[in-house]
Amino acid sequence: MHPEVDDFIEVTSEAHPQNGLIGRVVAASLNKVTVNLYGSEVILSESLIRVRAKLGTRAHALLNLKSMMWDMDSLDDIGLYVLMDIALWMRDYDWCKEIYQRMVKAG
Repeated sequence: MHPEVDDFIEVTSEAHPQNGLIGRVVAASLNKVTVNLYGSEVILSESLIRVRAKLGTRAHALLNLKSMMWDMDSLDDIGLYVLMDIALWMRDYDWCKEIYQRMVKAG
């Protein structure tokens, strides 16, 4: 699914420093997107991301409310718990498991 402006995406490349973070698309071109990740704009290849919530969906509305609190540079344990809640609400159990594993790995 091609991301569009205002969609929420997740960085899915384990090699990328922002792996696991969710951001809002601010610009999109053929193979690249510019994403606002917690106040920083990052240009990412489309192959490094997946769409989490399309504009106009219920999931987007929830993420939009939660994103108003995302003003930190990186996620702490509380932020990861919030992401887990969102994943469970969306019934995306694989994503929830990935977030949990990231928390365990971070120690």
